Amino acid sequence: MSDARKPFPFRDFEPKWQARWEHEKTFRTPGPGDDGFDSSKPKYYVLDMFPYPSGSGLHVGHPEGYTATDIIGRYKRMTGHNVLHPMGYDAFGLPAEEHARKTGEHPAINTARNIENFRRQLKSLGFAYDWDREIATTDPEYVRWTQWIFLQLYSSYFDEADNKAKPVAELEAKGWTRDRIDDVRLAYVADTPVWWSPDLGTVLANEEVEEWKAKGHTVERRPLRQWMLRITRYAQRLIDELDTLDWPDGIKLLQKNWIGRSEGAQVRFQISNFKSQIEVFTTRPDTLFGATYMVLAPEHPLVSEITTPDLKETVVAYQKSIVSKSDMDRGDLNKDKSGVFTGAYAINPVNNEQIPIWIADYVMMGYGTGAIMAVPAHDERDFEFATKFNLPIVQVVQDPQKEEGGTGVSPVLPPKLSAHHSISKSRRYLPHWQQDGCYYFLTWRLADSLPATKSDELREKREAWLLAHPEPRDEAQQKEYHSLFSDKIEQWLDQGAGQCILKDPSLRKIVDDALAHFDSKRYELIASAVMPNHVHAIIRLYPEEDLSKVLHSWKSFSAREINRASGGEGSVWQDETFDRIIRSQEHLETLIDYVEENPDKAGLTSSETSVCIRRTGETPVPPSPTTDPGIAINSGFLDGLPTAEAKAKMIDWLESNQLGKRRIQYKLRDWLFSRQRYWGEPFPIIWKDGKHEAI
Repeated sequence: MSDARKPFPFRDFEPKWQARWEHEKTFRTPGPGDDGFDSSKPKYYVLDMFPYPSGSGLHVGHPEGYTATDIIGRYKRMTGHNVLHPMGYDAFGLPAEEHARKTGEHPAINTARNIENFRRQLKSLGFAYDWDREIATTDPEYVRWTQWIFLQLYSSYFDEADNKAKPVAELEAKGWTRDRIDDVRLAYVADTPVWWSPDLGTVLANEEVEEWKAKGHTVERRPLRQWMLRITRYAQRLIDELDTLDWPDGIKLLQKNWIGRSEGAQVRFQISNFKSQIEVFTTRPDTLFGATYMVLAPEHPLVSEITTPDLKETVVAYQKSIVSKSDMDRGDLNKDKSGVFTGAYAINPVNNEQIPIWIADYVMMGYGTGAIMAVPAHDERDFEFATKFNLPIVQVVQDPQKEEGGTGVSPVLPPKLSAHHSISKSRRYLPHWQQDGCYYFLTWRLADSLPATKSDELREKREAWLLAHPEPRDEAQQKEYHSLFSDKIEQWLDQGAGQCILKDPSLRKIVDDALAHFDSKRYELIASAVMPNHVHAIIRLYPEEDLSKVLHSWKSFSAREINRASGGEGSVWQDETFDRIIRSQEHLETLIDYVEENPDKAGLTSSETSVCIRRTGETPVPPSPTTDPGIAINSGFLDGLPTAEAKAKMIDWLESNQLGKRRIQYKLRDWLFSRQRYWGEPFPIIWKDGKHEAI
């Protein structure tokens, strides 16, 4: 006997009950005044995204989402709620126009037929919709209300004082001009970059671009006059009122990030030899001293004005090359930066330096002002661009927790010692002192650079002195230590005592290579002098590095190669290393001078020593940009200030010098309203003598 179960008769069961639901209007929600309406029940509104009624019918993504909302609606109905769950059709659209153009059939006929098929499919799935409330966006009764809404927006402006919309009639009563009123309407006309298809003869939405490209149509970015809705005026209200919504915190955070509130400054850059200025918005005005070039969007209206004649052809060719790129291709997916120089220069307002103006596809007109000040040391995109095109990179923020790379100018010390920057030993058995974010003056000598008797004598005296002066030691004792040991050794070495093994250029190069090997990896090398029998270096140690471990790695690296090249027995670099924490900017500059002048003072020729000094622009490019807050450096009147204070002080300076102002900006953009050619919502507007008027 077979155990196979008899299949459930879906084809008989479901149509029977679906017909009963429709006849009895099981899922109809009565409204006020209707029979069966119970005002004591709580209201619950379930709204699905309306499908576009294409000729292909529903796809699998439609019932996937509709099933979830149907479950919620049924649950709420069973728990005593008045549930409103309608269905409708987003029925205007380009596919219906294209169908009409190819077949000659009016879009209304094709759309009605598609809606009938969608309705049949939705009912066959048994969703609990109130079919008495079914709508289509192409129905004249529906269009009537969308046009009414548009006219409310057209006839209103946003009053920032009261934080709500008010009629423009109030402005007319105050004597405002027509042009001034048009500049504040919630529905307005503007020239804005859009996705234009010349063969389709229409503007496309962002999500339609790839679809119509795949169908073989040309799509390009082009500025056109469009109707816009000024939703950006509501940006702060949208953020504030999210807090009162009964939504998951993660969803509210996504919404806030999408709106994207940023506080910063609007800064004006004068263009050299032009009356025009470039305005940029920046959230980091404290980094203005690090702005080494500017970038305009290729569509920026100033590009044609400022481009020099010799670069005109190159700039135009680049502009044409990016017209078909999407915002994603130019933004998040843009892994290989491209751009061209316009030949023009802007003046950085904080230091009056001329900086080149480029155009690049990673800057877009739809975001901010369509222009940026590029600070490559502290922005990843700018860093990639500057690295590719060999543009200057100047570090102007020093992160006290993580310092990477060189500054490109004279180094600047942490502003002051504090409990956070306490001094400690880096290793138990070596006299290497460490301080977070600090610079060190280091001296190494070769183990066999002094006669053994001198070396042993020094070691004994030093050990006796350390025993007689236990920690902690005051500043006077530390000075005494250096004068008795470090300074005395230097005097002996400078006088040519010892074997002077590093007079050999090939061995000296090994030491130079060792210093360079760890530069920008474990420390920043500020200055060095490789003498015949000892080495001076000034470094800034990176966070999470231990000074003694770094020195051990350095000495081991160079010792191995020197011993191999000279046939030594492993005695090179196995003796003393002396270090000093540099406590002031003046002391740092003095020591840099000392390292630079030391070979000459010792009577050494250039063939007997090698010197590396990095003061102005010779510092290696940072291995990556630092985007975190920190301490301002190389920034004139901002030096030593933490980021928050530096921002405020820079904005005050810009405003007092009429070069910029405080500003709050949002990523949220005004909504582009017009899309279709014919089969789309008509605007209740007429044009007379170049002016628009409500019908």
